[in-house]
Amino acid sequence: VDVVAGLPSITTPLYGFTIVSVPQVAYVQSTGAVREYGNSGAATDNAVALAIQKSCVGFGMSGIEIFVDEGNPLYQGDILSGWVLHGAKYLRTDKEGVVPIIQATV
Repeated sequence: VDVVAGLPSITTPLYGFTIVSVPQVAYVQSTGAVREYGNSGAATDNAVALAIQKSCVGFGMSGIEIFVDEGNPLYQGDILSGWVLHGAKYLRTDKEGVVPIIQATV
């Protein structure tokens, strides 16, 4: 496993693509409308994967921050938490270079 932009990926390209595994990209409704990020969707929604040409998008990511709260009385123990900021944007106004791959319905 290799790391691309902080995410695990398959090192050997598949049909010219480097595969980056993420827990969720997006869901689309049966009407074709995209669900808001974080919405797991309804049973009739379809999952979406993205094929991205890396020179067509910009990507930024902060460092990973880890926080430790030792001996917190509210949780009767230690709390470990963290965060990372990230974002991406189309670099082309015609949105070329980003292709959604939508789950087929059977």
